[in-house]
Amino acid sequence: MKKNNQKFGFTLIELLVVIAIIGILTTIVLVMLNGAKDKSRAGSAKATMANIKSQAALYMSANGNYGNITNCDSGMFATDTTLDAQMESLKGYVGVVTCNSDQTSPANDQAWAMSVLLPGAGAGNWCVDSNNRVGVFALTGATDFTCD
Repeated sequence: MKKNNQKFGFTLIELLVVIAIIGILTTIVLVMLNGAKDKSRAGSAKATMANIKSQAALYMSANGNYGNITNCDSGMFATDTTLDAQMESLKGYVGVVTCNSDQTSPANDQAWAMSVLLPGAGAGNWCVDSNNRVGVFALTGATDFTCD
């Protein structure tokens, strides 16, 4: 009778190679997912800012002004619960939101602008204002109340 001395299975080297390949593929997938997460947060921030701009127009038509906006926690952002909730949501996406208003106009309420630094490397600033400007702009100072 003949004995079969062959062993079945994988060698240690083969197993280590497979584990290394799985590790490399996992790293690639995680890096790609992190970029998608930043793009998703930036898209959510843009959509929220568009909603804020629309809600601000409704606030203006209902109240005749934007309120005394001196920062992101005053004026219409403090008195309108929908705008306040949207502002808090926006802060969750981007952290810091810059809001300016035209401090020289009557009642400091005729023009306003809001800018955020979008998440992700090289994403830039996103700005909306009361003149319906929307886009990649940054507010350059405390007296800057338009996106240009």
